[in-house]
Amino acid sequence: MNFIQMKKKNMWNEQEMERLQAIVAEREEEFKRISRDLADRESDVTALLSELDKAEMKVKEKTKEMKRMQKQMDEIEKDNRDLQEEIMAYENT
Repeated sequence: MNFIQMKKKNMWNEQEMERLQAIVAEREEEFKRISRDLADRESDVTALLSELDKAEMKVKEKTKEMKRMQKQMDEIEKDNRDLQEEIMAYENT
């Protein structure tokens, strides 16, 4: 290989190196962008999970309240039945 061929090959290698460095720089920027997007999405997911936890707590509270109210209604219905029985017994005397 003579000097001119070596010089051409060296120039080609330098150009190829610059091209590859540009590709690496593009990939690094893309990686940074994807990393930022991922961090944003993680933040969104964390916020949604927090909202879900709050909603679950509200559902539990409402369920507990409904059970309490159902118990009260059952007691009222029992009291009504007892009163009706007393009225019927009174009317029969």
